[in-house]
Amino acid sequence: MRLAALMLAAAALFTLYACLVFVGSIGLRHFSQFPGLMSSTVVLWIVTIFGGPIAAIQLWRSRKSGWLIGLVVFGGFIFILGNFS
Repeated sequence: MRLAALMLAAAALFTLYACLVFVGSIGLRHFSQFPGLMSSTVVLWIVTIFGGPIAAIQLWRSRKSGWLIGLVVFGGFIFILGNFS
């Protein structure tokens, strides 16, 4: 379970970094006007950035709630990666 917790934390950090690079390159004002950006992508970014650390902590402490949150975050992260490929 600790490996899954580390993977969730890494996914959250990677997504946060990608968001910061993306917003930094186009600017916050033009963020919503970017043509390739769908609202579902932004929602999944938020789920991954905030849900990832929560699930990682719960899994690290061996709590069952971490599995559910982790599955949602992993599913969202896989969906995000599928959108960029």
